[in-house]
Amino acid sequence: MEAPSQFEAPAFTSSTMRDEQLPLTILIVEDEWAVREVVAMYFEDMGWRVVAVPSGEQAVDTLARDAAIDVVFTDIRLGGRVSGWDVAVAARRADRMMPVIYASGRSSSSSTRRVAGSVFFDKPYQPADIKHACRRMLDTGRLSAAAARRA
Repeated sequence: MEAPSQFEAPAFTSSTMRDEQLPLTILIVEDEWAVREVVAMYFEDMGWRVVAVPSGEQAVDTLARDAAIDVVFTDIRLGGRVSGWDVAVAARRADRMMPVIYASGRSSSSSTRRVAGSVFFDKPYQPADIKHACRRMLDTGRLSAAAARRA
C-alpha cells in the first residue's frame, strides 16, 4: 500500500538519523494507516518508544493510562467524535507541560484553535520535521513530567 499523496515519504537513512539523546515516548494519533505506519517506523528506527493509535478516543484512553508519554503528535481531523484538539486538551490534563504537535491537510485548521506551547505542521510534512520540533520543544524546557523524571 502506498502512502497517501498528501504525505511525502521521508528521505533519510535511519542509521544516520538515530537519536542518541534521551529516548522519548511519542504518542502518534493518525487515522490514515499508511501515514501512521511511516511516521511510527521513522521514530522507532531512531530508538524512540512509539505508541500509535488510529483515533482520538484511543489516544485519550492511552493518555489516561500511560504516564510515560513524552510527546503527542496528532492529526487534527480524526474520524470519530474526538478531534486532535480534544487529544491535546487530554494530554495537557494528564501533564500540563506535555509537548503537543499538530498536523493537518487543511491549513485553515492552524488558525482556528491552538494549545499554548504547541507546534503546527501543514501536510505534507517530513517525519524529520516532527523529530526536530520535538527536540526544539524539549531543548527549550518544554519537558513532559515523564521526560523530566528520566533527564
